[in-house]
Amino acid sequence: MVWEKKTEQVRVHMTPSDMKLLDAWKQRTRAGSRAEAARLLIFKALRAEGAMPDDDE
Repeated sequence: MVWEKKTEQVRVHMTPSDMKLLDAWKQRTRAGSRAEAARLLIFKALRAEGAMPDDDE
């Protein structure tokens, strides 16, 4: 994936229980922030759907 400056924002409303799940996943994966955890999960879903190439391609 080519590095690009992050200039776009996505605002997401989540339930407290969903936020706890995100925070737990963030801790397990050692993501640096909630925003990074959310980005990683989005990329993971895009790869799973075939909408984004794997990093090694």
